[in-house]
Amino acid sequence: MNKEGGFNIFNRFLRTLIFMTGVCLLPLKQSQQADASPWVLPKERLVVSATTGFSRAQHEFINDKEGTRQRFPLEGDLRVYSLRLGSRYGLKDKLELEVRATFQALTYSAESFIKEDQLISINTSEMGLGDIELKLTRQLISGRWPLSFQGGIKLPTGYSLPEPNRLALGSGQADLIGILQFGHLFSNGTLLGVEGGGVLRLKGPGHQLKYSVKVAQRLVGHTFFFVAQSGFHSMTDGENTGLFNRVSKTPLLEADLFNIEDTYLLPFSLTQDLHQLELGFFLGTQSKVEYSAVLIVPWAGRNVTQVISFFWGINHPL
Repeated sequence: MNKEGGFNIFNRFLRTLIFMTGVCLLPLKQSQQADASPWVLPKERLVVSATTGFSRAQHEFINDKEGTRQRFPLEGDLRVYSLRLGSRYGLKDKLELEVRATFQALTYSAESFIKEDQLISINTSEMGLGDIELKLTRQLISGRWPLSFQGGIKLPTGYSLPEPNRLALGSGQADLIGILQFGHLFSNGTLLGVEGGGVLRLKGPGHQLKYSVKVAQRLVGHTFFFVAQSGFHSMTDGENTGLFNRVSKTPLLEADLFNIEDTYLLPFSLTQDLHQLELGFFLGTQSKVEYSAVLIVPWAGRNVTQVISFFWGINHPL
């Protein structure tokens, strides 16, 4: 093997190491605000929404049985800027349609290093439209203890598909989602929202159980503070992609000390688990415009990036 060929192989190897599974799949399962709400819009009522956010990750839960949390190697740092636009419309009594799409800008940076007298930079970025979501919610029970069923589909757009050495704006495959939603507003101003169901993931990934529990408390007027626990757990293993990521055994190792003996192989997969805590508030107004903010902190998972996120949103009826 000549010198140039050896350098190219090493360069590809380092890129594979840095863009480990959690990093390249971040847009697929980054932190997402729980949407547990059994209440639907009245017939012909339209509400538009916009949510902007900043997310950052320096750790991931790798694809082993324990979902081991570890630092990105070479001081890796992932940042995401996002804008989600959506609309909800009351098709008829007790039936609502929702459409959402997210635009994202991703940047990943890490320490550069010298190999074969060349300075190698593994910084990269990606920008564009991610997945589109379509949902239909049918209210099954009205009154003080409402219950609804939500069916939805997540569709990929024309972004580059996930690979072991490349950031992606989404998973590149469709999901079919079925969720039951339950809620109640108590007389003391406490609001409870619970949802649970399944995600049928097409084209290979393991199917998931999805859940969310949210408790909100009215502080004054239409201002609520809330805490929520949400996430998803894969119930099946999914198909084998035949691809692998190289993972660092000592991710805190400095760039000038890195070598191939410090790594091992883990399967590249779209099958993931994630569990996260949410803290935030929402504020209603006399004009029916609602503002909200939420901090989301993942605390456990497998094969997913630990993305800590802050989102600020507005819902505006028309």
